[in-house]
Amino acid sequence: MIISWENQFGCCLKETANLFGIKKKLTTHCLRHTFGTIMLTKGVSIESVLLFSY
Repeated sequence: MIISWENQFGCCLKETANLFGIKKKLTTHCLRHTFGTIMLTKGVSIESVLLFSY
């Protein structure tokens, strides 16, 4: 059985959340937006953040 990289990444994300005691369901969508928000608060330009989001 072949498992897609999206499913593998989702499983790793879920395991990491459990490891750190995070109860909220995390998704790759949530991770992407969190990354963008952190980058913006650190002073990275919106143009640079957009380059990383795709």
